[in-house]
Order: sequence, then structure tokens, then C-alpha cells
Amino acid sequence: MKRTMNVGFVNPETSKEDETQFDISCEAELKELWWDFCKENGIITYAAEEGESMNKEHRKKVVLAMEMIARCINDEGIFESWLTVGVADGDIPLYSTDTNDVEDYYIEDDNFKDLMTTFLKLMSRAWKSGGLYEDNIVSRTKDEKVEVQF
Repeated sequence: MKRTMNVGFVNPETSKEDETQFDISCEAELKELWWDFCKENGIITYAAEEGESMNKEHRKKVVLAMEMIARCINDEGIFESWLTVGVADGDIPLYSTDTNDVEDYYIEDDNFKDLMTTFLKLMSRAWKSGGLYEDNIVSRTKDEKVEVQF
């Protein structure tokens, strides 16, 4: 008996989340259809382990975004922490937008997870001690009243 599976992915043309459907009779068939779908649609995948995949290009874009935002931290000590435990100084050229500049090391599952966690911790610290600085504008800090609705 076949069943329909909805599978989410990041569309490489739009960099937005998308979804497709597969009619399958077993999990092995889903994996085969997924790999064929990725190949046909130019979705770059990397098998970290049997049954796992990642979009290398998307992860590299996330690393570049984190690097660019981290360089706006308005507290030198916190920024230096990023260079020590985040992306090492010089690993990515200043303000690069080229994903080819991101080493595969940064997008391996555990390293990528650690990098995202480090980034979030440093952003929390930055918000408490000076915020971000870009183009002669300093972000609001935790001491300034900011109305944010979620």
C-alpha cells in the first residue's frame, strides 16, 4: 500500500523553504526518490551518515551571515571570542559573500551545531554589553526600552 509523504527542503533557486510529495511503499523508496529529486533539481546534498543529508550551500550561507553579523559586535572582547571559538580570524575574507570561502569544516553537523550555539550565546552577550554597530548606527541595548511583539 502506497502512502504520500510530504518532504520539506530549501529551494536552491529562492533560498526559501519549499515542499514536495512522494508516494512511497517503504522508507527505502523514499530515500531513493529523495536523492533522485535532489539530483534533478540541483539540490546539493552531502551524506554525513547513512540516511542523513544536508544542503552544503545553504549552510555556508548561514556561516557567512553569522560571520558578517558577528563582525558588527560593539564589544571588542565579545568579538574576539567569536574569532577564538567561532570562525577563526582570516578563515573567511572580510565581508565575503562567496560560499566558496567557507571551509567544509564549518558545515559538518557537529561543528555547524556548535557554531550556531556559539553565535547565539555571543549575540546574547553582545545585546547586554553594547549591541551591534554598523554604518554609524548602534543597536539598542537591553537597558533601552524596546517594544517587540512575537
